[in-house]
Amino acid sequence: MNSIHAHNLDITRAVFTEGESPYIYHRAFGIDLFLSGNKNDVREAIQLGCPAGMVTGPAKAAKSPQATEAVCLAFDFDGGVVQT
Repeated sequence: MNSIHAHNLDITRAVFTEGESPYIYHRAFGIDLFLSGNKNDVREAIQLGCPAGMVTGPAKAAKSPQATEAVCLAFDFDGGVVQT
């Protein structure tokens, strides 16, 4: 919470889950898409009707001359199916 304030981030709500999966809050927070690096959390979120996707580490690719410090995301979902 201190970092949110210190960096003047536009974050209005947060939840501390004490190790529990946060996807159960998707309705309360109005989450449109739950992203996680935890395959089981993604699978359970989808089963509860929350749109979800798996986040993986960065691909090993050469940095382009146009690269910036911006965060870039790409999505490749197959109809909500978690690939195992």
